[in-house]
Amino acid sequence: MTGNQAKQPTKASRIISKIVSVLSYVVLAMSIVLLLSVTISRVQGKTPSLLGYSFHIVVTPSMSTGEPDSIDVGDVVIVKECSRDEVELNDIILFTPDTTYMVDGKRVDTVLHRVVEIQDDGTLVTKGDANPNIDPFGVQSVVGKLVNQSALLGKLMVFMLNVKNLIFVGVLAVLLITCVLIIKKIVSTGKEIQQESPEYQEREEIKKKIEQLKKITNQQNTALEDAEHAVDTDTEDEINYNTDNKQEKR
Repeated sequence: MTGNQAKQPTKASRIISKIVSVLSYVVLAMSIVLLLSVTISRVQGKTPSLLGYSFHIVVTPSMSTGEPDSIDVGDVVIVKECSRDEVELNDIILFTPDTTYMVDGKRVDTVLHRVVEIQDDGTLVTKGDANPNIDPFGVQSVVGKLVNQSALLGKLMVFMLNVKNLIFVGVLAVLLITCVLIIKKIVSTGKEIQQESPEYQEREEIKKKIEQLKKITNQQNTALEDAEHAVDTDTEDEINYNTDNKQEKR
Protein backbone atom coordinates (compact mmCIF):
# COMPACT_ATOMS: atom_id res chain seq x y z
CA MET A 1 0.00 0.00 0.00
CA THR A 2 1.40 3.42 -0.96
CA GLY A 3 1.56 6.46 1.32
CA ASN A 4 -1.18 8.37 -0.53
CA GLN A 5 -3.73 5.62 -0.07
CA ALA A 6 -6.29 6.05 2.67
CA LYS A 7 -5.67 4.03 5.77
CA GLN A 8 -8.37 1.64 6.83
CA PRO A 9 -9.86 2.37 10.28
CA THR A 10 -8.80 -0.01 13.01
CA LYS A 11 -11.29 -2.04 15.05
CA ALA A 12 -10.65 0.15 18.12
CA SER A 13 -11.29 3.36 16.20
CA ARG A 14 -14.54 1.97 14.81
CA ILE A 15 -15.70 1.02 18.31
CA ILE A 16 -14.80 4.48 19.67
CA SER A 17 -16.60 6.12 16.75
CA LYS A 18 -19.76 4.10 17.47
CA ILE A 19 -19.63 4.94 21.20
CA VAL A 20 -19.25 8.65 20.47
CA SER A 21 -22.13 8.47 18.00
CA VAL A 22 -24.41 6.73 20.51
CA LEU A 23 -23.52 9.19 23.29
CA SER A 24 -24.22 12.11 20.95
CA TYR A 25 -27.68 10.76 20.19
CA VAL A 26 -28.35 10.14 23.91
CA VAL A 27 -27.37 13.71 24.84
CA LEU A 28 -29.43 15.09 21.97
CA ALA A 29 -32.45 13.00 22.97
CA MET A 30 -32.18 14.09 26.63
CA SER A 31 -31.91 17.73 25.57
CA ILE A 32 -35.03 17.39 23.41
CA VAL A 33 -36.96 15.69 26.23
CA LEU A 34 -35.95 18.43 28.68
CA LEU A 35 -36.86 21.11 26.15
CA LEU A 36 -40.27 19.55 25.53
CA SER A 37 -40.84 19.20 29.28
CA VAL A 38 -40.05 22.86 29.89
CA THR A 39 -42.16 23.94 26.91
CA ILE A 40 -45.22 21.88 27.89
CA SER A 41 -44.97 23.00 31.51
CA ARG A 42 -44.66 26.62 30.38
CA VAL A 43 -47.74 26.35 28.14
CA GLN A 44 -49.76 24.70 30.93
CA GLY A 45 -48.57 27.22 33.51
CA LYS A 46 -46.90 24.50 35.60
CA THR A 47 -43.44 24.07 37.07
CA PRO A 48 -41.01 22.22 34.75
CA SER A 49 -40.36 18.69 36.05
CA LEU A 50 -38.77 15.48 34.86
CA LEU A 51 -38.75 11.99 36.45
CA GLY A 52 -39.82 13.23 39.89
CA TYR A 53 -37.46 16.23 39.89
CA SER A 54 -38.78 19.78 39.54
CA PHE A 55 -36.94 22.99 38.73
CA HIS A 56 -37.69 26.28 40.48
CA ILE A 57 -36.26 29.79 40.24
CA VAL A 58 -35.52 31.54 43.57
CA VAL A 59 -37.25 34.93 43.71
CA THR A 60 -36.57 36.07 47.30
CA PRO A 61 -33.32 36.41 49.34
CA SER A 62 -34.60 34.55 52.41
CA MET A 63 -31.97 31.79 51.93
CA SER A 64 -29.16 34.09 50.76
CA THR A 65 -26.47 34.14 53.47
CA GLY A 66 -23.38 34.98 51.42
CA GLU A 67 -21.86 31.58 52.20
CA PRO A 68 -20.57 29.25 49.42
CA ASP A 69 -23.73 27.12 49.68
CA SER A 70 -26.02 30.16 49.82
CA ILE A 71 -29.20 30.02 47.75
CA ASP A 72 -29.45 33.37 46.01
CA VAL A 73 -32.10 35.15 43.98
CA GLY A 74 -32.06 33.90 40.40
CA ASP A 75 -30.62 30.47 41.26
CA VAL A 76 -32.41 27.39 40.05
CA VAL A 77 -33.08 24.80 42.73
CA ILE A 78 -33.66 21.16 41.86
CA VAL A 79 -36.19 19.53 44.14
CA LYS A 80 -36.83 15.81 44.45
CA GLU A 81 -40.41 14.84 45.14
CA CYS A 82 -40.93 13.34 48.61
CA SER A 83 -43.61 12.79 51.23
CA ARG A 84 -43.97 14.61 54.56
CA ASP A 85 -42.78 11.49 56.44
CA GLU A 86 -39.45 11.54 54.54
CA VAL A 87 -38.54 15.01 55.79
CA GLU A 88 -35.78 15.16 58.40
CA LEU A 89 -34.40 17.88 60.65
CA ASN A 90 -32.19 20.40 58.78
CA ASP A 91 -33.60 19.41 55.36
CA ILE A 92 -34.28 22.27 52.97
CA ILE A 93 -37.77 21.65 51.62
CA LEU A 94 -40.11 23.21 49.12
CA PHE A 95 -43.61 23.45 50.51
CA THR A 96 -46.90 25.28 50.28
CA PRO A 97 -47.65 27.43 53.36
CA ASP A 98 -50.90 26.91 55.28
CA THR A 99 -51.65 30.64 55.19
CA THR A 100 -51.34 33.35 52.57
CA TYR A 101 -47.70 34.46 52.30
CA MET A 102 -47.01 37.81 50.62
CA VAL A 103 -43.63 39.12 49.43
CA ASP A 104 -43.43 42.67 48.02
CA GLY A 105 -47.20 42.66 47.60
CA LYS A 106 -47.19 39.38 45.65
CA ARG A 107 -48.57 36.08 46.86
CA VAL A 108 -46.01 33.27 47.12
CA ASP A 109 -47.47 29.81 46.46
CA THR A 110 -44.37 27.78 47.41
CA VAL A 111 -41.57 28.43 49.89
CA LEU A 112 -38.04 26.97 50.06
CA HIS A 113 -36.87 27.06 53.68
CA ARG A 114 -34.95 24.88 56.12
CA VAL A 115 -36.63 22.59 58.66
CA VAL A 116 -35.35 23.76 62.07
CA GLU A 117 -37.68 21.71 64.27
CA ILE A 118 -39.97 18.70 64.04
CA GLN A 119 -42.46 18.75 66.89
CA ASP A 120 -43.86 15.65 68.61
CA ASP A 121 -47.08 15.81 66.62
CA GLY A 122 -45.12 15.93 63.34
CA THR A 123 -45.50 19.66 62.78
CA LEU A 124 -42.65 21.07 60.73
CA VAL A 125 -41.14 24.37 61.83
CA THR A 126 -39.25 26.17 59.06
CA LYS A 127 -37.01 29.20 58.70
CA GLY A 128 -35.13 31.00 55.95
CA ASP A 129 -31.39 30.86 56.56
CA ALA A 130 -31.14 34.63 56.09
CA ASN A 131 -34.23 35.39 58.22
CA PRO A 132 -33.85 36.23 61.93
CA ASN A 133 -37.04 34.46 62.99
CA ILE A 134 -38.87 31.21 62.23
CA ASP A 135 -41.65 31.31 59.66
CA PRO A 136 -44.99 32.71 60.92
CA PHE A 137 -46.81 30.07 58.90
CA GLY A 138 -46.92 26.29 58.90
CA VAL A 139 -46.38 23.65 56.24
CA GLN A 140 -49.56 22.66 54.43
CA SER A 141 -48.00 20.19 52.00
CA VAL A 142 -44.46 19.18 51.10
CA VAL A 143 -43.46 19.38 47.43
CA GLY A 144 -39.99 17.90 47.87
CA LYS A 145 -36.43 18.16 49.19
CA LEU A 146 -33.63 20.29 47.78
CA VAL A 147 -31.01 18.14 46.04
CA ASN A 148 -29.01 20.75 44.12
CA GLN A 149 -28.82 24.36 43.03
CA SER A 150 -27.23 26.25 40.14
CA ALA A 151 -26.82 29.91 39.29
CA LEU A 152 -25.89 29.04 35.68
CA LEU A 153 -28.97 26.86 35.28
CA GLY A 154 -31.00 29.75 36.67
CA LYS A 155 -29.88 32.02 33.84
CA LEU A 156 -30.67 29.26 31.35
CA MET A 157 -34.13 28.72 32.83
CA VAL A 158 -34.92 32.44 32.66
CA PHE A 159 -33.87 32.34 29.02
CA MET A 160 -35.98 29.23 28.33
CA LEU A 161 -39.08 30.66 29.98
CA ASN A 162 -39.25 33.37 27.34
CA VAL A 163 -41.62 32.23 24.57
CA LYS A 164 -39.49 33.75 21.79
CA ASN A 165 -36.42 32.03 23.16
CA LEU A 166 -38.29 28.73 23.31
CA ILE A 167 -39.21 29.05 19.64
CA PHE A 168 -35.58 29.85 18.81
CA VAL A 169 -34.28 26.84 20.76
CA GLY A 170 -36.91 24.60 19.14
CA VAL A 171 -35.91 25.69 15.64
CA LEU A 172 -32.24 25.29 16.57
CA ALA A 173 -32.88 21.75 17.83
CA VAL A 174 -34.66 20.83 14.58
CA LEU A 175 -31.77 22.26 12.54
CA LEU A 176 -29.26 20.38 14.67
CA ILE A 177 -31.07 17.08 14.18
CA THR A 178 -31.32 17.74 10.44
CA CYS A 179 -27.59 18.51 10.24
CA VAL A 180 -26.71 15.32 12.12
CA LEU A 181 -28.86 13.23 9.77
CA ILE A 182 -27.40 14.94 6.69
CA ILE A 183 -23.81 14.42 7.91
CA LYS A 184 -24.56 10.78 8.67
CA LYS A 185 -26.00 10.33 5.17
CA ILE A 186 -22.98 12.03 3.57
CA VAL A 187 -20.56 9.83 5.51
CA SER A 188 -22.55 6.70 4.60
CA THR A 189 -22.65 7.69 0.92
CA GLY A 190 -18.93 8.47 0.99
CA LYS A 191 -18.17 5.01 2.33
CA GLU A 192 -20.31 3.39 -0.36
CA ILE A 193 -18.55 5.39 -3.09
CA GLN A 194 -15.17 4.50 -1.61
CA GLN A 195 -16.04 0.80 -1.54
CA GLU A 196 -17.03 0.93 -5.20
CA SER A 197 -13.79 2.64 -6.30
CA PRO A 198 -11.10 0.56 -8.09
CA GLU A 199 -8.49 1.61 -5.53
CA TYR A 200 -10.60 0.30 -2.65
CA GLN A 201 -11.33 -2.99 -4.41
CA GLU A 202 -7.63 -3.35 -5.26
CA ARG A 203 -6.72 -2.87 -1.61
CA GLU A 204 -9.31 -5.43 -0.59
CA GLU A 205 -7.90 -7.94 -3.09
CA ILE A 206 -4.40 -7.33 -1.78
CA LYS A 207 -5.63 -7.87 1.78
CA LYS A 208 -7.28 -11.15 0.76
CA LYS A 209 -4.10 -12.34 -0.94
CA ILE A 210 -2.05 -11.41 2.11
CA GLU A 211 -4.43 -13.38 4.33
CA GLN A 212 -4.20 -16.37 1.97
CA LEU A 213 -0.39 -16.16 2.00
CA LYS A 214 -0.39 -16.00 5.77
CA LYS A 215 -2.62 -19.08 5.90
CA ILE A 216 -0.39 -21.00 3.45
CA THR A 217 2.74 -19.92 5.37
CA ASN A 218 1.22 -21.09 8.65
CA GLN A 219 0.33 -24.44 7.09
CA GLN A 220 3.85 -24.82 5.70
CA ASN A 221 5.38 -23.92 9.05
CA THR A 222 3.19 -26.50 10.76
CA ALA A 223 4.15 -29.17 8.22
CA LEU A 224 7.85 -28.27 8.60
CA GLU A 225 7.62 -28.53 12.38
CA ASP A 226 5.92 -31.94 12.07
CA ALA A 227 8.64 -33.12 9.67
CA GLU A 228 11.43 -31.92 11.97
CA HIS A 229 9.76 -33.64 14.89
CA ALA A 230 9.52 -36.89 12.88
CA VAL A 231 13.21 -36.67 11.87
CA ASP A 232 14.25 -36.08 15.47
CA THR A 233 12.22 -39.07 16.56
CA ASP A 234 13.70 -41.36 13.88
CA THR A 235 17.24 -40.19 14.69
CA GLU A 236 16.70 -40.85 18.38
CA ASP A 237 15.32 -44.34 17.65
CA GLU A 238 18.33 -45.12 15.41
CA ILE A 239 20.79 -43.98 18.08
CA ASN A 240 19.05 -46.12 20.67
CA TYR A 241 19.10 -49.12 18.29
CA ASN A 242 22.83 -48.81 17.59
CA THR A 243 23.59 -48.43 21.28
CA ASP A 244 21.61 -51.57 22.08
CA ASN A 245 23.47 -53.58 19.37
CA LYS A 246 26.91 -52.51 20.68
CA GLN A 247 25.94 -53.58 24.18
CA GLU A 248 24.78 -57.02 22.92
CA LYS A 249 28.07 -57.60 21.01
CA ARG A 250 30.07 -56.88 24.13
